[in-house]
Amino acid sequence: MENTVNFVPLFTSLDDVYEDNKNSMSERHIPRYQSVAKQFKDIYGQAPKYFSRAPGRVSVLGGHADYCGYNVLPAALEQDFLMAFIIVEEG
Repeated sequence: MENTVNFVPLFTSLDDVYEDNKNSMSERHIPRYQSVAKQFKDIYGQAPKYFSRAPGRVSVLGGHADYCGYNVLPAALEQDFLMAFIIVEEG
């Protein structure tokens, strides 16, 4: 981990973010980031400088109430949300 800003961990390597289970880095994670970066460049004309990631969650039962009034318990999933971006100076 590189450093932390406002309690958000900053990483410079996917090895620090994902565990390489069953060769998942080369087969799944790296190609996914490359695909998002390519799509970003195709749309905006430049490569993204940063990626932001949030782990997925599923609610099973217990902790919160869902829209039907039943209890649910959030649990982390392997799936995650990925976003590429650059910082644009307003001018």
